[in-house]
Amino acid sequence: MSPLALIAVVTTLAAAATAPSSLGQTVSPAQAQEAVKHYRAGKEALTHERFDEAEQEFRLAAKLDPLLVAAHHGLGQTMMATKRYPEAVEAFRAARDAFTEGQALAATNEMATQRRLDDQIKALQDDVRSAQGRASGSGATGVQSAIARNQDQIKTLQSLRRRGSEATLPTPHWLSFALGSAYFRAGDPLKAEQEYRAAIAQKSDLGEGHLNLAVVCMLTGRLDEADREVALAEKAGTQVPQGLKDDIQKRRQAQP
Repeated sequence: MSPLALIAVVTTLAAAATAPSSLGQTVSPAQAQEAVKHYRAGKEALTHERFDEAEQEFRLAAKLDPLLVAAHHGLGQTMMATKRYPEAVEAFRAARDAFTEGQALAATNEMATQRRLDDQIKALQDDVRSAQGRASGSGATGVQSAIARNQDQIKTLQSLRRRGSEATLPTPHWLSFALGSAYFRAGDPLKAEQEYRAAIAQKSDLGEGHLNLAVVCMLTGRLDEADREVALAEKAGTQVPQGLKDDIQKRRQAQP
């Protein structure tokens, strides 16, 4: 399966026919399973750059189960890949809303909900093992990044699985980072910065977050902050393009 998936479903094991969705529809176990199938088909299509097919499958999955975070996230990735950035923002925001709404069901600690979380975790672990077999050659860096994202998503689901009815979890760093990148590409650096900072607040050693934040700071004239974020990105093990460092230096020299 993948990302955070269906934290939505049956309200009670006894009444296991259907579950009310706070995003406006009732989701049966059969619908939820069908949504996961379409999500998997979408992910397969996205991996092979069949973007039209991926979009269709992700949209259908999200329609069947509005709280299937993975479907919204996958749709956002598809929109980013096809450079439809405002639509990517919309999809990632829907993923964040689904995550927030879905926590209420996860907090019930119902057996059916917990079992679904277990299924999601197992599917993500299967995805990681499959990706590890492809983690070589020219596309190795991209595959390693995908593995890292899946592992982060597994940790998020495990946190939901353990927390029971405890305090609400914040938006996961990987989801805030994705939304920030979509905002940046859509031409809204201020909202992008807000999301990057939210991601870093959850994962202080998020090298990509510091790197992208450095770019925003540079573009908005905060060169000292940009230098600090570059240093933090490198400290986290992220390679910073020399071109970015040169651009910061050029802008500094051009200042009065």
